[in-house]
Amino acid sequence: MMPKHVLAFVEWNEFRRGGRTSRPERSFFYALAVPHLHERVGNGGNLWVITRRPGTRRYSLAYKLVNCRAQNDVPVYIQQAYGSSSKKGGHAAPLKKRELQLVVSHDWEACEHYPENDVTDVLLRLEFVTGKPMRECRNIGTKILGLPELRPSCAPLLEAFALNLMKERVVFLSYPRANKSLADRLVGELGKRDVVVHRDVEYLLPSEPWAEALERVIRGCDLFLVLLTDKAATAKWVPREVAWALEEIEHGGCVSRILPLRVDNAGWDAFPELHQFHAFELTRTPSQERFGALARSLSGLSRRRIVGWGRDRLSKNGT
Repeated sequence: MMPKHVLAFVEWNEFRRGGRTSRPERSFFYALAVPHLHERVGNGGNLWVITRRPGTRRYSLAYKLVNCRAQNDVPVYIQQAYGSSSKKGGHAAPLKKRELQLVVSHDWEACEHYPENDVTDVLLRLEFVTGKPMRECRNIGTKILGLPELRPSCAPLLEAFALNLMKERVVFLSYPRANKSLADRLVGELGKRDVVVHRDVEYLLPSEPWAEALERVIRGCDLFLVLLTDKAATAKWVPREVAWALEEIEHGGCVSRILPLRVDNAGWDAFPELHQFHAFELTRTPSQERFGALARSLSGLSRRRIVGWGRDRLSKNGT
């Protein structure tokens, strides 16, 4: 059974206690005065904790807690940290010990704490097991406060965003299995020129569904390369990988560039959706000069910043 993925909220001044430019607090637990925190995520679920910049309508991914477990005995220091009311800084009724629910990560190494970012556009694409999708909600913050559970198909969107945050540049190569030897040489030659290219085999974990692993990584890359040969159109995964990358481009996701690698003029006609992008010409036996030219092209491409995407996308959404 796949673990649940649930959204939660933390106040900015709790996440960055030293002010706007301070280092974020590293936390491996989450507590909230609601009756259903344990039910939603306390049995091995993953909690994506969101915060909001003061004075803005933009949201930031603060941290991710993995393999959360319910803890019934809430330590005194956590009770004190949450103050005397159930709404931090508000005028709610006094907080009773039984009201505060606590979950703790049982896999600290897998937890991640993120630098400042803007995850708002990704949030607007999320759909949930119950209730309206985020794009139809009048108030993003209110929706998150309800601890909504993500549809399984939406979890890769946050996984991809997080992956891109933690890496300087993520270049992914899609290729037909029949052309593995050419893909191996391409990755090796680019690596010699300080261009690191990732492939599917690097990300598949034991027992992890192949399609889910591929989708998560492709949606998280910022530069997508696709090796177009006479085998590409009939390959099992290449068309699907191209579709995922194009969808990210269309929705303003992590993928910012697509570069088709056209080998001996083959495979191009089978992918008309890629004709909007400039292709790089290769042969089945590329020269060192050609590998060098490709490496220079990739090195010269700027990486799209994640902070500050689409600031006009929230005109009808609240805080």
